Amino acid sequence: MKTLRFVLLVLAATVVAAPKTARAWSTQGGETLSPSENALHVGTGFPWALQTGYHIPLMESFELVPNFGFYYGQATTVPLVGNFLGVQLKFRALKSGNFHLALAGEPGFLMNYYPGKFAFGIQFGLPQVLATYNVTNVFALHFGLRMPIGILFNRYTEVDPWSGTQESKTQVIGLIPVVAHFGMEYSVSSTVNIFATMNMGVLVGVTSDGSEAEFYPAFIIGGAFRF
Repeated sequence: MKTLRFVLLVLAATVVAAPKTARAWSTQGGETLSPSENALHVGTGFPWALQTGYHIPLMESFELVPNFGFYYGQATTVPLVGNFLGVQLKFRALKSGNFHLALAGEPGFLMNYYPGKFAFGIQFGLPQVLATYNVTNVFALHFGLRMPIGILFNRYTEVDPWSGTQESKTQVIGLIPVVAHFGMEYSVSSTVNIFATMNMGVLVGVTSDGSEAEFYPAFIIGGAFRF
């Protein structure tokens, strides 16, 4: 409890003491960068051993974020080793004072390596609604709702109990995460941010045999570097 109080006091002090002249910028919510800037973010946490993305603003309210991740779990399943390669498309639909609201999609490819055989998946990454509120010029709060729907093609071998023959089959699994997105981001300097994000909700898996829901926790801590 004393440690938590200390962390909260330090955080409050940094927010109060934040320089007023710095221009707010952030990468993990509904805000987009200006077209003259790029940024790289790198993070780690659960289930991500590594998650990184490069922010490329194409216009004032629209940016592409090619991203790559290496994960060691999914929802409450550990170990489940694989990686994700995709691109986030983020359109800032509203900016009102310190508040930013964006619509986003994150299409990409999933590749599971362990356990079992190699499994390949497609993530459609829709829908996502992301918001940011800049509390000060250097401290932002993020929140939103994410449903990055996808499909996984899982190869497995079925053995006939009578003949002993083996047959290779493919199981199609629909992945429907429904998660709330929370986070905070703090500008250490005009070009460096630190952030922490959390996604909490459920993951619904759908197969020909029915559906099953499980708790979906995820968090990432990391840094963003603006160029």
